[in-house]
Amino acid sequence: MRRRNSATNDLIKAGVDILDLTTGEPDFDTPDHIKQAAYEAIARGETKYTPTPGDSGVA
Repeated sequence: MRRRNSATNDLIKAGVDILDLTTGEPDFDTPDHIKQAAYEAIARGETKYTPTPGDSGVA
């Protein structure tokens, strides 16, 4: 069983429906437009994680 952080556990105990996006493997190939966007981002040097508070350009 995977370990969850305490905030996640508290939400689950409170009955909140949690969608876990931390693991998994899709059963389909990455769509071409996503591959192209990733390639363009790499070419621009965008190779780091986004800031923890978020990035308004992503939304």
